[in-house]
Amino acid sequence: MNVLSIILELQSEVSRLDSRVKHLELELLRDKPTFPFLQLPREIRDRIYLYALKCPAFAKIHPQVMEWFKPSTPAICLVNRQLSAEANEILYSKNMMHFDEPEEIHNCLEAIGTINKAYIRSISLWFDYRTIEQCRRDGTSGLANSSDWAKALLGSGLTKLNKIKIQTECVGAESYSCYHPSMDPVLVRAIKYLFRQEQEGPTRHLMLTGFNYDNRRRFPGSWRVTMTQFAPDWIDEAEYAGLMPTPPPEYLDDNET
Repeated sequence: MNVLSIILELQSEVSRLDSRVKHLELELLRDKPTFPFLQLPREIRDRIYLYALKCPAFAKIHPQVMEWFKPSTPAICLVNRQLSAEANEILYSKNMMHFDEPEEIHNCLEAIGTINKAYIRSISLWFDYRTIEQCRRDGTSGLANSSDWAKALLGSGLTKLNKIKIQTECVGAESYSCYHPSMDPVLVRAIKYLFRQEQEGPTRHLMLTGFNYDNRRRFPGSWRVTMTQFAPDWIDEAEYAGLMPTPPPEYLDDNET
């Protein structure tokens, strides 16, 4: 028997042994008793789902990928039909869903399906605030504006929102007065429309960052409205000393004063 034949025979034996080991591992897994998770009371299962799926800040949806979760892929949603239904309810109702572009709203909500979309209670938006004149000056005419966001929100089909968070920064602003802008009327109307659909349940909570404090007057006094500001880099310059305002107490909820 030559050396090559010996090598081939040894390789065949190793392959056979590998297959046998894998078979034995599967047999051990089958014989090992599984934890009767579905026999736990539903409130206990919900606590487990919440621990596994609640994000520390927000959730960002991609058509085939869920980011910012612990674990990175919510595998518990894929075990079987019952677990999927229970876990998805927690996943989408207890997390704030974040969007960076208007088109993300339609694409992502379509990807998760009608049933899961109905669970969503809170959303977060981030966008650069620039007037049409600023866009023309900066050469950013393709940048999404308030009208694009309003259109996406109105067409979202989200009917059970009780929390909306909007963060904006007026990129390129050279003065305090335009750094914290007033919200465009079209976006104000879209927010009122979304909250008006929520007839029952928790109090509506609107969280605004980057807008002028006077925007509080544009929303019903019964709403909980939290307003905060980003401090621009140039606010520490001498000519802007003292211009960074403190929130007027009547514009903030009791927990934020």
